[in-house]
Amino acid sequence: MSNKDETIFNTLVLYEKVLKNRVKNLKGANIDVVPMDEKKKLDYYSKMYSNDGFRVEYQLPELKKFGRIKQVPYTGLGTFCKEVRGYLAKDVYIDVDMVNCHPVILNWLFVKSGINNSIIEESVLDRNVFLKKHNMTKEAYLSMINTEICQSDDPIIRTLHNQIYTDLLSKMRVQFPEIDKYVRSSRATNKKGKIIANVLQEHEFQILTSMFKFCEKSGVLVDVLMHDGFFIRITDVITEDVIKEKYIDSFEKHVMESFGIPMKFKVKPHDTSIVIKEEPENNEYELMKQEFEKQHCKIINKSFFVKEDDTNLTIFSKQKLETSYSHLNFPKKDGISKFISTWLDDSNMRLYNDIGCYPDNTKCPIDNFNTWRKFSMELITEYTPNEEALQLFLNHIRILCNNDDEIYNYFIKWTGQMIKFPEVKSICPVLISKEGAGKGTFIELMRKMLGSSKVLETTDPSRDVWAHLTLV
Repeated sequence: MSNKDETIFNTLVLYEKVLKNRVKNLKGANIDVVPMDEKKKLDYYSKMYSNDGFRVEYQLPELKKFGRIKQVPYTGLGTFCKEVRGYLAKDVYIDVDMVNCHPVILNWLFVKSGINNSIIEESVLDRNVFLKKHNMTKEAYLSMINTEICQSDDPIIRTLHNQIYTDLLSKMRVQFPEIDKYVRSSRATNKKGKIIANVLQEHEFQILTSMFKFCEKSGVLVDVLMHDGFFIRITDVITEDVIKEKYIDSFEKHVMESFGIPMKFKVKPHDTSIVIKEEPENNEYELMKQEFEKQHCKIINKSFFVKEDDTNLTIFSKQKLETSYSHLNFPKKDGISKFISTWLDDSNMRLYNDIGCYPDNTKCPIDNFNTWRKFSMELITEYTPNEEALQLFLNHIRILCNNDDEIYNYFIKWTGQMIKFPEVKSICPVLISKEGAGKGTFIELMRKMLGSSKVLETTDPSRDVWAHLTLV
């Protein structure tokens, strides 16, 4: 996946190319235009900006579990209401959706499972006619599919519901014998409905990820994944008309060939109900601010400022910040102004309420600056094992552990846990020996694996370590 993606355990990261000035416009809009809860999401979203766009995390269905891919709360276009999403995405993205997604998948499952599909197929062929015939809304129809208790008195609808929750459910439990264990429901009365919903969402997820890869191979940039659809980035050669005329058919053909599902796709227009007069963003101060805030922010509760890069963080007091950047100026109509003093007075500067370290970014509070930086090591999938060299290192650790098997085994597991699950707070081992025993050799290896920013070497621990601890 080429869209600057990262895969961290079961999290996918993509970058949205939304215009930064539009986010600013929405944040400053009246409350009757943009509700307060949407403004809170926009505050968090604006802090995700980087050189590559707005950083958005997706939580994938965990191993052996079912369900759809989801954007982590408050981080992407998919979390906003349709009005805000439409304003941000217009002229930037093309919204491509699967047509009648869950009923189409349901019909396919009926056929695959040998269940009479005459009713569900009728709803797929012309949903509007079917709904009118049975006096149902689209919402009521989809709710019927995902709810184990049927609310309709229509005998045809009740027959379809019985097919789903008797015939199909039994087939799914045979195909996925542990599905009851993996699917949870917040309502005890709708466990079966949750199973059906998750089976449909799992197939939806498989189609969506397959389409992501297919688009990548076709030279089409997909930056946003959302339920049963995805957003394609508009470029000089990829326009809405081009997608409609040249790609929709290939999308449908790909899904049919890959899954055997006759899924249709359509381009869905963005909601354009929010209209805000956009101010020009490319003035000198805004350009400098945009570059400056890629690395700098303010932490409100700590009354200091942070400069960040890929591996290091630098803390500034206000006075030190003003001194360090006093040379930055920008032109105005009435002369030259100091950038840093203007930025310090900017009510829309990049800021966070507090600061914390969260290796699992999904657990970082929405208003906290995350100090965690990725390890400098790289994942290597192909290598030539060198057992002799590895054994030298393991023997060295065994010596540090005084040849005690219990301590050695614990220390090896502790080292692995620190790298694989850094968010788990464990113990702090203390190595005590005379000079020359090899403590520094072990620390140097850790420095190379973890990165220098995560290794502190000091000759004055009473100042640099113990002074930062508070006894309770």
